[in-house]
Amino acid sequence: YLKRVAMGRGVKWRQAQVLDLELDSSNARVRGLRIQNESAAMPVDFLVDASGFARVALGKTYKTPWRPLNRHSFLDRAIPFHLPPTKPNPALTTRALAMNAGWMWQIPLQERVGCGYVFSSEHLSENAAVEEIEARLGQSIVPMATLKFSAGHFEDVWVGNAMAVGLASGFVEPLEATSIGQMLGQVAAFGDAVVSSDGIVPMSTVRTFNRRNAMDWEGIRDFLRMHYDVKRRDTPFWRDV
Repeated sequence: YLKRVAMGRGVKWRQAQVLDLELDSSNARVRGLRIQNESAAMPVDFLVDASGFARVALGKTYKTPWRPLNRHSFLDRAIPFHLPPTKPNPALTTRALAMNAGWMWQIPLQERVGCGYVFSSEHLSENAAVEEIEARLGQSIVPMATLKFSAGHFEDVWVGNAMAVGLASGFVEPLEATSIGQMLGQVAAFGDAVVSSDGIVPMSTVRTFNRRNAMDWEGIRDFLRMHYDVKRRDTPFWRDV
């Protein structure tokens, strides 16, 4: 839908494999995208990097400082899996179940229930996590590839003429869809910054944007931490957290 609306407004859509970014040697701004099987770079005025964990702009190219949140969030692994639907019509709510070293999500869809166990690798191995899931559910599962992540975010998400969004800018555990909420807030703030500056954005606005974005991450950090401020002490994870 968004693609159709955008193209109706004159946006050109192209599917290609971006290998690298080409920088202007005089100001270190992105001037082009190196595309697979093409000799000439695709010109760039402004880049929105949504490259996910590849983090092509801020991580690979600019080596932007990373702000880890592992002192506040121990969770760094997730094992996704699917369950068959339990009834003809899916439930309208997602479940978050406390586990021995983290929590498990259950998202009802029309054709299946999307599930996963987010846990701390310091407190639980992957094999033990699968065993705990099966014991909790009373049935065997077919786990997908384990997702490994480091909770945190880049100190600045807007650098020069490049801005990273979503996983390319940072990531925390998916509790309460906080990463999606942060991304939507960042995109809205970016639109406001561009519109209010009539397209000529001063560096002071960029610095303010980055500072407020970092404050948003800090709010998410504190919000997530509140979920673990409980009296449970029955496992090493809950005692440490």
